[in-house]
This record gives sequence, C-alpha cells and structure tokens, in this order.
Amino acid sequence: MKFEIMRTSLRNSRTNINNSPCEEAIRYIRPNWYTPNMTEAEYNKTYDGRRKKWKEEGSNHIILKDGNVARQGEPLQSWSIELKSLKDLIKFSEKYEDLIISNPDSRFYIPCIEIVDDYLD
Repeated sequence: MKFEIMRTSLRNSRTNINNSPCEEAIRYIRPNWYTPNMTEAEYNKTYDGRRKKWKEEGSNHIILKDGNVARQGEPLQSWSIELKSLKDLIKFSEKYEDLIISNPDSRFYIPCIEIVDDYLD
C-alpha cells in the first residue's frame, strides 16, 4: 500500500520538499484538493471582494454528496513509501518508533504516515 510520508521536524520547514523524511521515501506528486465545507454560493458570498469567485480558480470543480464544493489546485510535491504488508509496517515502526497513521480525506488523498521525531501540537 502506498502512503504519503512526512516527518514532524520537517513539517513547517520551507525546505521540507528537498529533505527526504526517511531513507525509504521516494518523490510523489500528490493532488491538491481544496474543500472549504460550504456551497459555491456560500463561498462566493463569504469571500466576496477578497478572493476570486469559486469557479475562477482551480479546476475539476465538483459538488460533493453533502452539497459542499471541492476543486483541484496545482499538484504538490511530496514524499511516499510503499509498504506491502502489515509486517512491513511493523518493521518500519520499529525502525522509526513513534508514527501517526492518518487518512485525511480518502476521496482525494492516499493515507499518510508521520514520523514523530519532534514536539507536536
């Protein structure tokens, strides 16, 4: 299974994209979806005069099942790893110790593993 991989100590670094979070990581171009949890009309009213209208930015504008909107922006560079089994995940966790596994929004993104090597808010 493919995971996006990140490291806490690199999370807010401007050089994050240049620093591999672990030796197993490979570069990954990930989609960049924006989901503001509002309808197109609500978005346009909320940001009137401060931002462009909803459909004037991004691409692949869609309406989600809950009526809210989503759109795709420019893809982002990130890092990923491939773990083929639960055994591989356990070996990875033994090597890097504290991990957080999350699935931010399975409609648009792959699951993420964060190597926790620094203070985390």
